[in-house]
Amino acid sequence: ASEIEKINYFLVKNYKKYDHIIFFNYGYIFNEKKLKKTFNKISKKLILNIQSNSYNFGYNLANEYNKGNIISLDEAEFRLLTKEKDGDITKLIKNNLKIFRNFKFGIVTQGKKGAHIIVKNKIIFIPSIFKPKIDSTGSGDIFLTMFAICQIFSKFNVIESAILSHICAGLHANDLGNRFNLSLPIINKSLNSILK
Repeated sequence: ASEIEKINYFLVKNYKKYDHIIFFNYGYIFNEKKLKKTFNKISKKLILNIQSNSYNFGYNLANEYNKGNIISLDEAEFRLLTKEKDGDITKLIKNNLKIFRNFKFGIVTQGKKGAHIIVKNKIIFIPSIFKPKIDSTGSGDIFLTMFAICQIFSKFNVIESAILSHICAGLHANDLGNRFNLSLPIINKSLNSILK
């Protein structure tokens, strides 16, 4: 059996054991109909990140997933869905809220500018806390992961969750590659610095 078939089989047999399933779709090997069908079946548990890159640009589209808990995509991926290369991003999101209607949360990230959070047909824009200085690779993954953690544990509201996610993504972008390890003392130090 292929790797995809093994993963699909594991999910079908074991998904009930897990409260949440986070799937980072980079569009390399997971562009497979059977697996997508499984993800749509377990949608209430699904936290999904769709990424566009030079390998998959235009072929790794978020609309292949019908519903879920959280879906996150960058501005380029969102514009591909709407087929609108230019124009104000907030207006574009507002005119295409149907994309997020079957997700508890939708996220459209804009790198150093910030992120739009879509919840109950409302759009909340949270600007970035830090501007990337060294390497922003992986920062979108960090943002989604932190946002998901905040929501899973129900300790923070949407705005607080997004602010914490921006802080973690910003800290990650100030180191080269994926070498940086987040820790509670580092996050607390950053929060204290910002709140002063």
